[in-house]
Amino acid sequence: METQIFDNAMLERTAYSENPQASADLVRMLLRRLRRLHNIQTRCSELLNTEGMYLVNQTIFSTYSDCRALGIGEEANVILSRS
Repeated sequence: METQIFDNAMLERTAYSENPQASADLVRMLLRRLRRLHNIQTRCSELLNTEGMYLVNQTIFSTYSDCRALGIGEEANVILSRS
């Protein structure tokens, strides 16, 4: 199975570009998810075992990648730069 990375041309052909509200909802959802995951990573790291931290880190990476693909990488960077 081949992994496909979204580029701007692909995003323009999606339903999200046809529905600005859906696009705005997706952006809000991704940024909210990234904030929540970052909070878990910074505040709960001592409560998680190695596998738990691995899962949190992988989920952060995946969500960050989605943010970059949608053109909101700068906002994602601000969230992740907070301590």
